[in-house]
Amino acid sequence: PTKKERTEMDDLKEKLARAQEDQRAKDTKQRHTVDRLRAQIADLQTECAELKGEKRRLEQQILDGGAQGAPKRYEMDDDAEEERRADELREREAEEEERAARRREREQRDREDRER
Repeated sequence: PTKKERTEMDDLKEKLARAQEDQRAKDTKQRHTVDRLRAQIADLQTECAELKGEKRRLEQQILDGGAQGAPKRYEMDDDAEEERRADELREREAEEEERAARRREREQRDREDRER
């Protein structure tokens, strides 16, 4: 090959190397995005399942007479009923805090991925 052809080949090799590096960077970014989105889907599925469980508990509580003074299927002394309600409230607050923490973590990962 002539000097001109060698120079042209070197230029093309450099362009190819840059294009391959760019593609590797894009692939890495896409992989991170896919991983982030899969994690987000898993978090949302967990949150959805928790909310469905809470809905079922609240519906059962209504059926058991826990709403609007409806007659109860079973008798429970006032202290035990108050303690049960306080436990349920603490449980719901803990679940909500867990969901909020997962949401904050997901948002932080999203911000970090966008910065890449």
